[in-house]
Amino acid sequence: MDGLMNPIEKEFMTALLDSVENGYSINTNKGFILGFSWGARAAYSYGLANYNRFAGFLTIGAFLNGTVIVL
Repeated sequence: MDGLMNPIEKEFMTALLDSVENGYSINTNKGFILGFSWGARAAYSYGLANYNRFAGFLTIGAFLNGTVIVL
């Protein structure tokens, strides 16, 4: 576990993204991950662990403890 998301949350997020990508016509080369506050923290956690899946990050007011995110 990376300290920000537990394995069940990561599996759920991956399954959700896979489902959306398979069910809709989405250009996966232009996908962004975004979040606000705790959602921004989750976006950093999941996004950095799966950086090859996203073209970029948009985070607003990320709730972080310090300046280091442990992956």
